[in-house]
Amino acid sequence: MPEWRRPTTESFEAFKKARDVNPVLIENAAKRSPMEVLKSMTQMESNAKECLAKFDLENGLIYYWRATNIGIEFLKRTKLKKGDNIYNRISVIVTFCLGESEKLSPVLENLYVKSAVSKDEKGVATAVHLLKIREKDYELISPRTIVQSLAKSQDLKYLLIDIRESSGEQVRYEPNESALTILNFPKSIFPKGMTLNNMLKILPSQDKHKLHRISEYNVVIVMGRETDEDRESLTAIITAFGVYNSGLKLQKDVCIMEGGFNAWKKLYPPYVSGVTRKQTYVDSDDLTELILNFRKKSSISDQPLYPDISSPSKSPIESVTPPSPTPPPLRDSPPPPIPSIPSTTSTSSVPIVPSISDAKRYPSNGGGIPSEPSLPHSSSSSRISSIVYPTTVLPPASDNQNIPRPSPIPTPRIPNIPGRELKPQSQMGRASAGGSTYSLIPSIDRSDKPSARQAMSPHNRNGLVELYKIVISNTSNASSRGGTRSGFTGLHNNGNTCFMNATLQALFHTTIARKLFTQENFPDECNVSNKMGTNGVMVAAISALFDLMWSGQFQALRITRFISLFSSEVNSTLADGRQHDAHEFQTFLLDSLHEDTNFGQRKGFEQNYKGGSMILAEGADFERKNKGFANSPIQAIFYLQTVSELQCQTCGETSATFEESSCLSLELPSSSSTLLSNSLNNHFSQVTLSGGECWNCPKCRGARPTKRSTAIWRLPPILVIHLKRFSYQGGGYVKNQIDVNFPLNGLDLRNHFHPSSPHRPSTVPYQLYSVTNHTGTLSSGHYTSITNIDGSWVKCDDECLSNYDPRNISPSGSYILFYKNSN
Repeated sequence: MPEWRRPTTESFEAFKKARDVNPVLIENAAKRSPMEVLKSMTQMESNAKECLAKFDLENGLIYYWRATNIGIEFLKRTKLKKGDNIYNRISVIVTFCLGESEKLSPVLENLYVKSAVSKDEKGVATAVHLLKIREKDYELISPRTIVQSLAKSQDLKYLLIDIRESSGEQVRYEPNESALTILNFPKSIFPKGMTLNNMLKILPSQDKHKLHRISEYNVVIVMGRETDEDRESLTAIITAFGVYNSGLKLQKDVCIMEGGFNAWKKLYPPYVSGVTRKQTYVDSDDLTELILNFRKKSSISDQPLYPDISSPSKSPIESVTPPSPTPPPLRDSPPPPIPSIPSTTSTSSVPIVPSISDAKRYPSNGGGIPSEPSLPHSSSSSRISSIVYPTTVLPPASDNQNIPRPSPIPTPRIPNIPGRELKPQSQMGRASAGGSTYSLIPSIDRSDKPSARQAMSPHNRNGLVELYKIVISNTSNASSRGGTRSGFTGLHNNGNTCFMNATLQALFHTTIARKLFTQENFPDECNVSNKMGTNGVMVAAISALFDLMWSGQFQALRITRFISLFSSEVNSTLADGRQHDAHEFQTFLLDSLHEDTNFGQRKGFEQNYKGGSMILAEGADFERKNKGFANSPIQAIFYLQTVSELQCQTCGETSATFEESSCLSLELPSSSSTLLSNSLNNHFSQVTLSGGECWNCPKCRGARPTKRSTAIWRLPPILVIHLKRFSYQGGGYVKNQIDVNFPLNGLDLRNHFHPSSPHRPSTVPYQLYSVTNHTGTLSSGHYTSITNIDGSWVKCDDECLSNYDPRNISPSGSYILFYKNSN
């Protein structure tokens, strides 16, 4: 087989365009005399053979193709009769050249697939073959190109998005699995108008990190069964990465795998494997066995997505755990402290939390904290919104002055914080903020989903409570005991875990969340049958930490067990002992808690919205349908809603898409300083989409330049603002240390609301209550939390706590801002 030269044109499609000559020129050439036409065609045939002898397949085919077209046109027009010598000679040349063209064209096309690659400035190999969908070209990349480029460079990272329906076979690049990440995202679960945030919401918690780090991948590839078996699905997913992506940036446009999975399997059968179920937990201890038995007895892996789990079932857990006495109904009371757990408690047996008669009161300086009540039974009428807790006020804090705390047993010295006063009972359940008050828990409307809100079975409830108890026991035994006021507890650094500690401190002191994550309340909010979450494991674990944090019994907690569960249940990469991004950890943690408490039945729906005068009705329709997809207390507390409107600059056609997210991520300029308001203005300014980001206008039936505007539709009680200080450049993350000045009180977002939104506030309600701060680089830096704890600002630096003046918060180190709605 000849070693053909490497093609010089960028693709086979481009070659065909170069091969074809203007029909007028062909027509003019055919009008010449018969002898001139014969002479010209004979020369073209000779030139073609000469090119092929030099292994120049491209030019050889061009000569053959032009000789064929000139000859065909001549024979249409000529007055020569069949049998004439010149007529016969021209016919022979046409037949020969046409036959050679048809024989060699597939050879050239295959040559493009195998070897026609281009390299961008970073050395990333990608195919230049194009697929046209709705007048828009999408880059194709062959399986051979993928494997060859990954083999040549150990630094490349590709993401392969498999949109096939569930199958027993999938791509597995065994030479280096970390170089080719596989994300299964079947096309049946995403609708038209999908955004990148929608994709993140739809994915299971264990897979979200693959998409969250999308800017790290050199190439993102979409793979179906064939190249273009479903062009609508390909368009939907590529549009999500372009038109509806204002946050996570790609290094280059999305590619489509040429030939799809079938081509991969044909070329590389060793790199195809059956789907194996990931082991949920790998450690061997009592908690591991408990989780496995809990899931096995609940048959969670075999249940429908939202089954009726109200029927009781006997389990090994029930056989070793005495039934709790029937408690009185949930009452308005402060959060219960954790009972004193002796340090000699064995972790080989399941600890039993004492009843109210056995619990000991921990001495305090600022008022009594009631002991822990016994566990209530599940009740559909026991809504967390019926419980209220006190808020407290501390004396004014002096700037950066460490506060002495007594330590009854030899433990690491931690700055002490004085006691706090309890507010009168009449003020319980509402927090004071600048003269106004706000409700601690938003209303969570689940009235339209009675079938999804079944009473939890005794087995499932007891299983979650036992998980909670083991985390309580393990964490208590590993932590530093010592009397302190509720909430003033540090977190030990377990080896580069400051990014977790700072994030958790902000969540622990989110007053509205303190009511949700308690032993009494969390089981009633868990949907153990939601396969997209952890079946309530993470909610049980974090509830244990909340109760320990607010027990007043520990100077600092060592949360090794929680980190282990986060690794096995949510994201092992973020728990590998290295420094990571606090925002990324927070995103995955909130996602897992949201899915664990999500009673929406995940009913997908298309957003065929037009915007404009219809936007108010469309917004109401989205909110109604969205409740059937996602409905959790995490969503009610943290999720904001925005709406993006598109307008075609050619015909004026419009489209609108709503989306939810747990934070507002803002780009930062490269100047020396800026205001938070400037970044908000830039984020919500109108932009023009062109080039690869063009919208496929349904009216024009093609890609057209488009105006996109984004605005707030609804704000949550807790607004998290992420300042995007880290960007992926040149194979690593670079930090932008610009000073960002932001208000402590009165954050005004009214100008960024959609003018038709019915949720636009009449006042300026948002007040800062916590800041996650970062110094250094992403791989070698340190996170701290500056948090308002019951009226006093405190710096949480791992296990060390000290008073802090919020006016001294570093404008260049502030990374995540937490604002609460005071209305």
